[in-house]
Amino acid sequence: MKFQNLTSIVFMVLLIGGCATVNNQPDDQVVKNRAQKWLDAVTDGDFERAYKFASPGYRDGVSLTRFKAKYLGAPNWQNANVKKVTCEESKCQVVISFEYTSNFFKGTLPSHKNDTWILVDSEWWLYP
Repeated sequence: MKFQNLTSIVFMVLLIGGCATVNNQPDDQVVKNRAQKWLDAVTDGDFERAYKFASPGYRDGVSLTRFKAKYLGAPNWQNANVKKVTCEESKCQVVISFEYTSNFFKGTLPSHKNDTWILVDSEWWLYP
């Protein structure tokens, strides 16, 4: 009887622990997913959605209008993808690659952009 109770307790602890870790992703994967969603929004020209990924402190000091002005050319980015994420504690560096069309050059030009994402109140935010 005691062995059966102990087995049941161990099973429940493992089950609960297993459920808790299923949804936990490494920080770099969480940031990569959020950064790609931000990138999709900004390249779609949906600046309101993209702005929501900016850190609360940034949004307190920078209006949506100024944010839009900063990324005005982003809808012209093509093949935009998150290429690399490197995290240390509460800060991640994200490398984004994309192509764009220049008025001075025929065809597309490859480029990249480095962004910083920060952890605030258990959520990852873009710090533009």
